[in-house]
Amino acid sequence: MPKSKGRRTKPKRQGTSPGGRGPNKIPPGAPLSPPTAPRRRHWFHAAKWVIGSTLAVLGFLTGTVYVLLGGPPWPVDPEIHPTNTTVDSSLILPFSVTNKSGLVWMNDVQMTCGVDLVYGMEADGEIFIIRDNAFITGRYSIKPMGSIPYRCNASALLQMRENGTLSLYGSSSELMTQGGEPIIWHSPFNIIKTRIWVGGVYKVFGLIPWSFKSEIDQWPASPVVRQWIEGPVTPPFPGQNPFAGLPEPFRIFSVGTPVYDAQHRLLPSATECNASVKYPFALTTGPGREVLVFERPPWFLWLWRKALQVMHVTKM
Repeated sequence: MPKSKGRRTKPKRQGTSPGGRGPNKIPPGAPLSPPTAPRRRHWFHAAKWVIGSTLAVLGFLTGTVYVLLGGPPWPVDPEIHPTNTTVDSSLILPFSVTNKSGLVWMNDVQMTCGVDLVYGMEADGEIFIIRDNAFITGRYSIKPMGSIPYRCNASALLQMRENGTLSLYGSSSELMTQGGEPIIWHSPFNIIKTRIWVGGVYKVFGLIPWSFKSEIDQWPASPVVRQWIEGPVTPPFPGQNPFAGLPEPFRIFSVGTPVYDAQHRLLPSATECNASVKYPFALTTGPGREVLVFERPPWFLWLWRKALQVMHVTKM
């Protein structure tokens, strides 16, 4: 009898797990993986949102305070500029010191008048150089965004004693020869070139030590321009120094600036101007002897200033 031509059906295939324990079944005892990845992404996005919102609010508040106060609410170095560079005085220069913080007072600031270089001539024609000296001139307070006049009078550097020796800023220290003999000086002095700076030390809120220094200003601007010039001096042409023809000094006294090499030959740095204050330098605090100052700011002050620099660069 012929077979029926009815609907054909395909045989069903049953899938089996790799372990052969039934169709598409997870083997018994296998651990289940919890859905942790989506939860972690959720916390990550939430943390980013919180941090971003906090920084945005802080930035808005800081900018608002900055605009209202005229300056940042944190302590910053003051701006120091000479107020009369045309004055024909080789050792005296008036300055203006401005507190650029909009909130923090600069209280009881101990101001310092520093001399990077004095290149002069004695009455008998001998050339001398005195470098790396400073003296304390008094204490001042500056309100936020306020300014004070400050007069740096470096003429007190060269004070003659009755016995003909020289007293630096009236200190009891004496300049002597290599053999230990006191040096007899011959006044009056003719100042050929001078470089001075202004600095200060105080405590923020009476707790955190803070120090600052200005750029180094020079007199004269050139051998033919007898006035002060602010900041680093750039020769008119590369490699050209308008003071290169000055005679070599007969006496030179330096603290932090190198002046001689191993063969006791005069180095170019002995007569050249430093770009910034050189450490150590001799500081006269009163009628006693001078003390050496080695500038090493505390680690937290260094971190704070680095953070301010990063914030400034980010803002720019």
